[in-house]
Amino acid sequence: MNSVRKYKIVAIKISDANNFFDLVQNNRESFARYFPHIMKGTNDLKDTNKLNRYRINLEKKNIQYYYSITLKSNKQFIECISLREFNWEISSAKIGFFIDREFKGRGIASAALKAMVKYGFKEKKLNKLILRIGAENKACKRVAAKNGIKLEGVLKTDYKTYYNVIVNIAYYNILVAD
Repeated sequence: MNSVRKYKIVAIKISDANNFFDLVQNNRESFARYFPHIMKGTNDLKDTNKLNRYRINLEKKNIQYYYSITLKSNKQFIECISLREFNWEISSAKIGFFIDREFKGRGIASAALKAMVKYGFKEKKLNKLILRIGAENKACKRVAAKNGIKLEGVLKTDYKTYYNVIVNIAYYNILVAD
């Protein structure tokens, strides 16, 4: 992808398992609400390696794309963003992201989302990008709005968290024509 100020967006590699594991462990409580699959796949470094290998295999098959946002200075992982769940019949995909709590509120997630939207439309030739955001997640809703991604509606009891709590999910999307 590209660089965002003093940050760099790069495809996740197998060798990134340690950094990814550290990011998840440092934010385990906040990530558990919306990323149960990440929580289950990062119990230890061995699991994290397996998860990274799986993701890289999906990328090779043009099924899903996972990127890390790292500090250019020391390559510390501060965010992950993905383009996944493609529906080629309508040329759409979902974007997901999570950021280290220490870096929230600095515009990093917004800049990464902007880059992913551009990548989805220009490189992957998609017509629609979708974000699924926890209905009470105000920060992610602001990031979506800042990027012109509009609320389509809220589905009640639509998602099960890592702690087996069923939550409402707000669906946001942006069209290439927007």
